[in-house]
Amino acid sequence: NAYYLREFEGVMIKHITSTEENYRIETEGGLNINAPLGARLKANFSLGKGSRGSFFGNDWETIIYSDFEGPYQKNKLFSPLPTPDEINRYLHGINLVFQKEQDLPLMIEGVEHKHFLIVEGIPENMTDNFWVIENVRPGVYDGLPSLAAQPFQDNDSRVSGCRFTISGRPLGANFRGPVENRPSKLNVRYRIRSKEPVDGVFLSFDIDEEIQTSSHPIAHISEGSFDLSKKDGWNFAFQWKFAIDIEDRYNPVNFDVQPYIGNLLVRRSDKELNVRIVNVEPDLARKRFYITLETQESFPLGRIDNGNMLSYNLSLDIHLENRRSSVTSVRPVKSILKFPAIKPEVQESEQAAEVQQPLPPLSGHGQEMEGQAPGLPSPTDGNEE
Repeated sequence: NAYYLREFEGVMIKHITSTEENYRIETEGGLNINAPLGARLKANFSLGKGSRGSFFGNDWETIIYSDFEGPYQKNKLFSPLPTPDEINRYLHGINLVFQKEQDLPLMIEGVEHKHFLIVEGIPENMTDNFWVIENVRPGVYDGLPSLAAQPFQDNDSRVSGCRFTISGRPLGANFRGPVENRPSKLNVRYRIRSKEPVDGVFLSFDIDEEIQTSSHPIAHISEGSFDLSKKDGWNFAFQWKFAIDIEDRYNPVNFDVQPYIGNLLVRRSDKELNVRIVNVEPDLARKRFYITLETQESFPLGRIDNGNMLSYNLSLDIHLENRRSSVTSVRPVKSILKFPAIKPEVQESEQAAEVQQPLPPLSGHGQEMEGQAPGLPSPTDGNEE
């Protein structure tokens, strides 16, 4: 078994140069600096082995009494070091300090996420390159997150230990699809284990924490308006201009890059309307993109019924490039657009029928009607007298 010196009897001597230092040692250490040497030593002895008084002893000369006869029993000054099983029980029962990165506390699509663990009591020689991460719960990270360990010390509380840093890229599948279908938080589970066994026992502890996620960038269609675009002759195509608003506080979008528009579909019932994109205009100040759609078919002006607007379902995917990473976020959006109804095409025979007026009925013999041509005489057989 291994033992460590829990306490000792002795004296610490140092040349004191400031009143503040005198006061600190007297209050924290229980020593009377201003007393004669004999009194100072006596004051030190009065602390006893059970004293919990502490102070910084930098640059002190320490004299340890090694006379273990009489009241100074050796077995009372040393304690056995904890066994690996006891250390494991300590690690499993300790309240770990879970910390999130201040700049990016949320899990964001395409951006590496970091969080930290502080475990008190781990010595410095058991920090760097001593631990591995394993048993990572699937569905959170894209691959295995990395683990780094550094010594940790809080000078205010005088607590020391190890600070673990866990870094990983979030799984992209958690940020796709409609906003309402994306998880608002993810449950992170994994185990941190020593690379090598300590006296035949692997040291380990398990982590189970929740991390909030961000759906940014969020895209939604806000407004739209109808217009006509003149083509050949008196034919016109329909245009629909609308805005896609972007919320990107936690995952800024690069408005300098024109987004790709995919899966564009405009339909009414089972009938699909062929349209194309004629313009995409960014507006960084308002954080939006203006999109202009146009029908591939054009119509005569006389057949366009502006008084009868028909609703069509609009759906598309907008691909947004992120500023913090090279990842492109795909956001599906849906809306309603309205185009005029098209009057049915009139056949030529029907047009002629509308233009030709019917002849008036013939008048009686020898009679004329006002506003009409005179009646024709009745035919004869040539024997008329």
